[in-house]
Amino acid sequence: MSVRHIATVVGLIGLFLVVTLGLARKDNPAPYMIVTDTSGHAFLYHETTGNLISVTAGWGDYTFSDGRTGVDKYLYAIIPDGWLVMGYGTTSSPLRTASFKFNAAGTVARPIVPGESEASLLTVTPDEEWMILSSQGHFYRQRVGSDAADLITERAPLSYFGWLANSRMMIVVAHDDPNSLSLLDFRTGEMQSVEMGGAFVSLTPSFKPGWFLLQENSGTGQAIYHVNFTSGERVALLPPGDEAVYVAGLDASGQFLIYVSVTNQTSRELWRVDQQNHIDLLVENTVFAEWSPYHTILLVFTEKELQRELWLIPADSWQPFRVYTALSRNFDFGYWLDDGFLILDGHTVIFASNDGSSWNTLYNLPTQRNEVVGWSPDDEWLMVWGQDASFKNWLFKIRPDGSQVQMVLPKEFDFGGFRGWLSVESFDWHFLPLLGVGVVLLLAGGRSLRRS
Repeated sequence: MSVRHIATVVGLIGLFLVVTLGLARKDNPAPYMIVTDTSGHAFLYHETTGNLISVTAGWGDYTFSDGRTGVDKYLYAIIPDGWLVMGYGTTSSPLRTASFKFNAAGTVARPIVPGESEASLLTVTPDEEWMILSSQGHFYRQRVGSDAADLITERAPLSYFGWLANSRMMIVVAHDDPNSLSLLDFRTGEMQSVEMGGAFVSLTPSFKPGWFLLQENSGTGQAIYHVNFTSGERVALLPPGDEAVYVAGLDASGQFLIYVSVTNQTSRELWRVDQQNHIDLLVENTVFAEWSPYHTILLVFTEKELQRELWLIPADSWQPFRVYTALSRNFDFGYWLDDGFLILDGHTVIFASNDGSSWNTLYNLPTQRNEVVGWSPDDEWLMVWGQDASFKNWLFKIRPDGSQVQMVLPKEFDFGGFRGWLSVESFDWHFLPLLGVGVVLLLAGGRSLRRS
């Protein structure tokens, strides 16, 4: 091979390598919003590009379901790597599930229908690799991306109440044995019975990881226990007595249980009980109570004869103090922040400090009913669902410091609800300046060609 040919080959190879190295992938990690219209059809919305992509159109009669099952579980789940598991159904068929895979452009690659045709999505395993389906009280498992479902239970009907922490064990109850809970291994189908002292009422995850608050009915009334199904530990928190409407949970120390009970048809009271079963009344006429993230402050909403008030109770003093009054009927607790919390009073978004020393209006939205439905993935915005006087739904993004509000989605879109975020890998390609080096190499090879 002559020097001319060698120089040419070297120049071309240099150009190829440098151009290849200079062609870089630029990630665009902005995720897609999962939204539905008022007919229940699901869409992906990419705010950066403005793309509104139908998930369900073209794949049959899929409509999103807001139905709930078990312990307040939505019938859908978001799975890593672009999977979205949804419940769907029609007026003439049972609720079913489908898995949708999305490619980098955000379009549907193909739906995966359930292996058990009349099963509904019950939950997703903690490792997010399997769906648990329910049909006529039986449970099935189906790997995400597969169309085959395997029966994992022989006993029915069963109800699902949650997972043990970081475990493959499901907590279930058999309808023919209300005095027992069972731990179900979803991989093997083995069930381990846990005997309870009375008829099972409810099960709530505790502030302490791995523990649950258990309500039971006995012959003398309702009791509440702190239980750990892994170790078998069981601590009585509230002896049988008045019926608790709901359990707010334990404080950060684990020493006090907060619950609401009904004293008569018109009054509900907030109570505190310690480990020695000493019971103290905290607030009367309670509508709801909400713990701060670390269970150090209790926020309580009360109502009596149309007088609506908001109270704070620090867990270090247990002395209630009023922080806000004259709430509208469309009041909703918003979100706990680092130094305070948001409340939604009709069209107004209000920030209040944790010590109750100050509060101020952040926004006046054009909607009368509002609800915080989640954070943006970058934790910079709160997503707020709103409904105006004509019952039209809207979606807003607000900064929690009160500096900015934006309306999301095209106005012509018949928005039904916000369902979360789907992280779909999205990228484009661009050239780096190294491309110029490749051109120089090619020219150098050309000059050497002319000189030879």
